[in-house]
Amino acid sequence: MLVRAAERQRYDRVALLLLLQHDVTPGWYATLSAMSSGELAEFEALLEAFTPPISEAAAKVSVPAELRERYPALVESIVRSPQLDGKQVRYWLDRLPKLTDEQRDNLVDSLRKQWWIIAGDPGRSPQAFIDRVTLQHGGLGPS
Repeated sequence: MLVRAAERQRYDRVALLLLLQHDVTPGWYATLSAMSSGELAEFEALLEAFTPPISEAAAKVSVPAELRERYPALVESIVRSPQLDGKQVRYWLDRLPKLTDEQRDNLVDSLRKQWWIIAGDPGRSPQAFIDRVTLQHGGLGPS
């Protein structure tokens, strides 16, 4: 993925939000590289809208910075999972370093699959945005 230096923080945030989505394909990253600053900001806002906020229970749990740095997508998946109570959030955060890579992958996949029961306009989904930007840029590059 190509990253514009001036937008580095936004790309980092979008990349994390993409890890939390269940339907991302490799083509999304090529299209992401082609987005203008405005499109990137719009896409970030759309991804935020399609990603659950931090749960009330998780907001009360202290997450060690080391865990956030080492397992960013998994920590975000745990703290944004409305189905987990505070005790479960603490349990999974404590278990993260002890899990195998396969167990971590299964956990994040399981958590994010449970979020995506969001009714709405299919024209406002992250996939619809990617499709529109791809078409506007003739397949890849910006106009």
